[in-house]
Amino acid sequence: MATINQAAVKQDLYDAVNGEWLKTAEIPDDHASTGGFMDLVDAIEKTLMSDFDAMAAGDSDPDDPQLAEFIKFYQLTKDFDRRNADGAKPILPCLKQINSLSDLADLQTRMPDWIYDGLPLPFSLDVDADMKNTAVNALFAQAPGTILPDKTYYDEGNQSGPKLLAVYAKMMTELFEKVGYDAETAQATVDDALKFDRLIVPWVKSAEEAADYSKMYNPRDFKAFANNSRYLDLAAITYSVINGNPEVVILPEPAYFDHFNEVVNPENFGLMKNWMKAKLVQRLSGYLSDDIRTLGTTYSRTLSGQKQPRSQAKSAYYLATGTFDQVVGLYYGHKYFGEAAKADVHQMVEKMIGVYKRRLQTNTWLSTATREKAVVKLDNLGIQVGYPDKLEAVYPKFKTHTAADGGSGPRHVLHL
Repeated sequence: MATINQAAVKQDLYDAVNGEWLKTAEIPDDHASTGGFMDLVDAIEKTLMSDFDAMAAGDSDPDDPQLAEFIKFYQLTKDFDRRNADGAKPILPCLKQINSLSDLADLQTRMPDWIYDGLPLPFSLDVDADMKNTAVNALFAQAPGTILPDKTYYDEGNQSGPKLLAVYAKMMTELFEKVGYDAETAQATVDDALKFDRLIVPWVKSAEEAADYSKMYNPRDFKAFANNSRYLDLAAITYSVINGNPEVVILPEPAYFDHFNEVVNPENFGLMKNWMKAKLVQRLSGYLSDDIRTLGTTYSRTLSGQKQPRSQAKSAYYLATGTFDQVVGLYYGHKYFGEAAKADVHQMVEKMIGVYKRRLQTNTWLSTATREKAVVKLDNLGIQVGYPDKLEAVYPKFKTHTAADGGSGPRHVLHL
């Protein structure tokens, strides 16, 4: 083991510990970072790709139904011969849906199906644990994300913003040409998408503002929320996609809904349609032919500093595992972590909780009420070690249409 110069430690601890490693460390071209944690990720990736490639080739069999569905999906993502032959065809029905929209009333009619299908919309609804009472679920309404990673990038004087938008615009124009648009229409579509994006920017939070988690909890009377739009019936849309009669909706971005009519209105409808197309093409480019797949990563790679796109093999692996993440995680946990290790770590955590509890009970500088509340929290901790005992209920519903069944591109991904 190399010795560390004590004087160097006092001068610069980080350089003393990491300096020699930094001199030789190299970031692989298809990575955005390197280091010990990335080495672990790479090792797990290599192990799982080997396992799943063997299953996809028929050399071994999946040991449960959900894993079998994942392998069928993995076979689709790996089939670049077919993906390249199909080109952009799998995405065209989705684009056709957006193209056929006539006005906001038409969008209103179709929106329930679009929410289920995962098509881009100017707001989203979801049900999740209430941030202040996790024993119950709450309705959340979210603003859409901006093209740039943070609203401060749009500030005047920010030099990174215009450069990144130029990369995005060039990539999207080329993507639209790949899916069949002529150069002029592609450019106009992207210009409209950028204009609609600008309408969103003033009413969403910066990363710094969003970091204040307590201010993300903004419960609002549901009837008041429903009145935020003069052009869409937000109540009818909500009732069509959730069960129950919500009295409250939580708005992490309340300013966006306060100004909703300034963003989503008949005057901006054409801009919004083209913004939806851009969101769709960028999001689903990874499911298409290899040239479209690699082109579609240009902007994200510019943001991360990744020099090269992932190989076909890795992109297929991550595309499939991203959809079946918990299925894959459970497989890895059972095979490479195991029940014995899980029980051992669980016992360690219980011992740690016991130590904290004893320390709190003998603590002299906290008030009695504070100590009692802290002990209640310890007694109610949910210990999550290794992997869950069972999958979430949604995963058994995932069904993959194989190539023989007509499965191919994103249209079938959306309906898993």
